[in-house]
Amino acid sequence: MALSGDLGSGKTVFTKGIALGLGVKDDITSPTFVVIKQYKIDISQISPVSADGQAEVGNLKSQSCGRGPCFLFHIDCYRITDVKDAESIGLREYLDIKDNILIIEWAENIESLLPKSTKFIRFENLGQNKRRITATRD
Repeated sequence: MALSGDLGSGKTVFTKGIALGLGVKDDITSPTFVVIKQYKIDISQISPVSADGQAEVGNLKSQSCGRGPCFLFHIDCYRITDVKDAESIGLREYLDIKDNILIIEWAENIESLLPKSTKFIRFENLGQNKRRITATRD
């Protein structure tokens, strides 16, 4: 999942919500200075999909994490200025990891590296604790 938007627009808070829904017990903080943080997903905390279609992360339990540990990788590309920078820190290898979830903040900085199946979410700060969140590419 690729997140973009200005500083303070809600990208890390959004990631915290996803992590909570995936049973991550660690405190989620911005990985701006370390670039990549890894969190173990507790698949026992993921509920099955309900009849009304909510909690769609439920199929993650059977499809992705059934063969071993599953992780959430929280990546921040704010300080990554181009593809060469991304490759120098091994980011391409993270993009190739299967059966895990990647959330990339400032993904526009490495867009040419991202798989075509990447989901993009744009955050806009509208002031007064209001945000516009737009999902693109399906």
